[in-house]
Amino acid sequence: MIKLKNIFASAVLISTLAIHQQVDAKAKIEPIEFVNDIVEWKKEKMHLKTSDQLLNYEFLKNAGSTAVDWYVVGLGRVGYPDLYENYRAVLENVISQKYTFPEKLSESKSTEWHRMTLAYLAAGGDATSVGNQKINLIEDGTYNRGKTMAIDAQGINGLIWGLITLDALKYEVPNDAFEDRNELIDRLLSKQLKDGGFSFEMDESDVDMTAMALQALAPYKNDEKKYNGKTVHEAITSALEFLKKEQTNSGAFKMAGEENLESTAQVVVALTSLGLDPQKEFVKKGNSLIDGMLQFQMKDGGFVHSKKYNQDNPTALPDESNTMASEQALYAFVSIERENREMRSLYDYRQEQDIKTQQQIEKVEQEIENINSEKSALQTYELYKKIPVLEHQYVEHYQQLKTSLQKYQIKLDGIDVVDANYANGQKTMKPVKILNQQSNKSTTLSKQELKRIHQLPKEITTEQYVEVTTLLNRLTADQKEEKRLLEQRKKEIELLQHEIQQLNEEILNDLYPFSKLSLEEEEKVKRIYSKYEKLPQVDQKQILSAEDLEKSKTQMTTLKRQNLLKYGVGIGIIALIFAFIIIRKRKKEKELDE
Repeated sequence: MIKLKNIFASAVLISTLAIHQQVDAKAKIEPIEFVNDIVEWKKEKMHLKTSDQLLNYEFLKNAGSTAVDWYVVGLGRVGYPDLYENYRAVLENVISQKYTFPEKLSESKSTEWHRMTLAYLAAGGDATSVGNQKINLIEDGTYNRGKTMAIDAQGINGLIWGLITLDALKYEVPNDAFEDRNELIDRLLSKQLKDGGFSFEMDESDVDMTAMALQALAPYKNDEKKYNGKTVHEAITSALEFLKKEQTNSGAFKMAGEENLESTAQVVVALTSLGLDPQKEFVKKGNSLIDGMLQFQMKDGGFVHSKKYNQDNPTALPDESNTMASEQALYAFVSIERENREMRSLYDYRQEQDIKTQQQIEKVEQEIENINSEKSALQTYELYKKIPVLEHQYVEHYQQLKTSLQKYQIKLDGIDVVDANYANGQKTMKPVKILNQQSNKSTTLSKQELKRIHQLPKEITTEQYVEVTTLLNRLTADQKEEKRLLEQRKKEIELLQHEIQQLNEEILNDLYPFSKLSLEEEEKVKRIYSKYEKLPQVDQKQILSAEDLEKSKTQMTTLKRQNLLKYGVGIGIIALIFAFIIIRKRKKEKELDE
């Protein structure tokens, strides 16, 4: 979309409040360079070559977790060339397996649905129809989540990411839904604290939750609807004021008193979601948000959480690139790249605007600057209302238009984004063309890979699951024998996975807590340990408290010895008593004889 950045020196969200300090920007950074740096660091960490694909067997073992999914979001939204079909195939299986349990993806965390949905969409999947079961992640994780568990049971982030996910492709909410956008926004705004911030604990505002809340509210920034007496725009204004006060002189942000990459990255994504340039907005002592982020980059291309060691977070070292910090830096830079290219924001997965819509927005922006009478204000407002409602979030100077309308007492009668028609029909994200170079990796199986299918290891382990799943996904219709072999192995692996799940349930139900085991549980210990021993060594690591289970066998032996010792001591005491009685008896008999 065209935002006229070359015409307007400052594309501010709020013209009436000068809360954004702006200075002459430093030389423009190239976000793509940092994206490439992070990907190369991750490949090196995974012991891959630069020419290798990141979405490979080893990396995909953790598909469906934060360690993988957020990388896929970043890569997909910048169009990084990789094997997304592999990720989709593995994630579909992960989701399908989890759906065999009553709690499905999680008993209390709706964000499990949200993260996997955003990643699956970024990889080209349809989140309303996942796998052979046609699982609808949108329904289950957003508007109908409340039918099984409150969407915010885990905290405010459930509301935030529920809105972000629902708006990724502007999904329509059915009339019989448990809750709609209005209700989610209302509940989210009700949790805004007096200083304008938001908080996970609902006590003291924190930067991360405030920035994420802004990301969720961004699509509704030009709506006039009020929630508890305030518009979304007013809530955004207060939140931005809070963040402005929290920025440090280095350009970064703190969490729990510690400057860190993740908090800074979330603010970057928040600003780009609002159409603001993080290199020009929020500048402190000459340092922008980008400067704040770059101080955490290491020579290997990755990013650290913080430059100080924190004993409460021992895995985040100040001199070693960190996975979580790097993944958030990745998608923050992607959000900047998209903003620089005047594309849709990071979490707006819809197809890019057509020329007509871009021209409509450009025309309105120009007319807003030229309003000088009631007639011109009314004409500009009419042009604004002709822009598709779901595109209103990309009109940057609406507040300036609103001020003019109020000046001439012109009624605001437009349709709010929250009440728009969301039946757009788009189910999948169109491939992003920022990095449009083609992958050198062929999806056709090589001779070596085909040979490997016919020489699958005899021992079945769950470690083979990702490889088998991705190979199956790449087979052609004529490779029937290979398909038979892989499908058979997949069933065997799934059976093993089921056995592991059952064994873990038995341990929880029959042996916990281990410290209270007695000899009465000896047969249970023997039965469970026998199953454990039969597992491949690599899969024994998946057993709950495997070390305690192994100790429990020794514990039974020890208890037996203790019992034998008790019996032995008891028998010994009885023998001594009898001996004492006999000796006394004989002594008395001897005394009588004398």
